[in-house]
Amino acid sequence: MHESRHIRPWDITDHDGIPIVTAELAIMQLAWWKPNPNYVEAVIHAARRNRLITYDSMLATFSRHRRRGLRGVKATRIALERWNPARRATGSERETMLLQALRGHGLPEPVPQFEVYDRNGLLIAITDFGYPQWDAVVEYDSDQEHLDEFQIARDERRRNRISGTGKHYFVARNADLRTGGHNVCEQILELASLRQAPPA
Repeated sequence: MHESRHIRPWDITDHDGIPIVTAELAIMQLAWWKPNPNYVEAVIHAARRNRLITYDSMLATFSRHRRRGLRGVKATRIALERWNPARRATGSERETMLLQALRGHGLPEPVPQFEVYDRNGLLIAITDFGYPQWDAVVEYDSDQEHLDEFQIARDERRRNRISGTGKHYFVARNADLRTGGHNVCEQILELASLRQAPPA
């Protein structure tokens, strides 16, 4: 249990008649418990997916409660610095892990929930991440959710439609994330080097 002497009335909300702290303050308390920027970032993305917080509400709570030397403040600050309010949250915890792996290998921030359109301007897919500068998309494929033969067929049709627009399609699986995403990140970096190389 985390205790604080600095809780104010605006840090309390009501759920079925039970007073609880707001989602924003709960995130800061979790940061105190586990002061790791990647962990705090994952919690923030989860709260955003459930529409529990906004950038402004989280920043306001952080500004009220941050104090020099307080455990978790640095991790929360880093997580907030990574938050681009103009971009969507990740779609799952695994996608957040993939985002952190891409960043950890020196790749620029991808566009989450990246929209792919066909030549007629029709939306054909929303992918986990996109690198428009390299015409590349990156997706996490769950081993459990993509074993059904009908789902596999749908995935292949979707992937073919995306590739048909000229996009390079990269897939990360659970095994990739367990090893830090090294293989898929190396493949993306190879594409980036080819795109940035001067013509022969």
